[in-house]
Amino acid sequence: MSSQNTPITNLKMDEGTTIASSHSRSRSPSPATKKSVIESRRAEQNRAAQRAFRQRKERYVKDLEARVNAMADWPARMEQLESENEQLKRKLKYLQEENERNRKLLKLEYNDVLDENNSNDSLNKNNTTDYSSSSSSSTVINTLNAITQSTTTNTTTTTSTATATSLPEQQQQQQQQQHQHQ
Repeated sequence: MSSQNTPITNLKMDEGTTIASSHSRSRSPSPATKKSVIESRRAEQNRAAQRAFRQRKERYVKDLEARVNAMADWPARMEQLESENEQLKRKLKYLQEENERNRKLLKLEYNDVLDENNSNDSLNKNNTTDYSSSSSSSTVINTLNAITQSTTTNTTTTTSTATATSLPEQQQQQQQQQHQHQ
């Protein structure tokens, strides 16, 4: 060791033994050592960042693969939904047409009942028998209820043959139609 870098002092330990030791001064490392330490730290940071990037990339790719697997059955599901949608459109069109037919039929029946009641009223006036107007209106209401029930029965019969609906659905439709007509 050179005397320039580290001063050496003699220390006496026991009798007659001396040991040479260098003073420990806190000195900053040389510029070359400092540069190598900085480079090694930077290299370690780069390796850690690269490792973290690879892990994030791997997680992202696995997430994308899982999403692709989840979407694999979408075409079949879309086809099923489109088919169901078309079926419902046909059913809706059929029911609208049937509703229109029933309205026309009901209107014709109602007009026939009114004509019949008017002719009965004129006959009743000629016979001088007094019937209350409530009895003729109750006759109209009873006739309309009978017509409604017969069209409801016809509607559920044609609906059950025209479309493949389950029995509970048919019962529910019947209940809704009866409720609407009441």
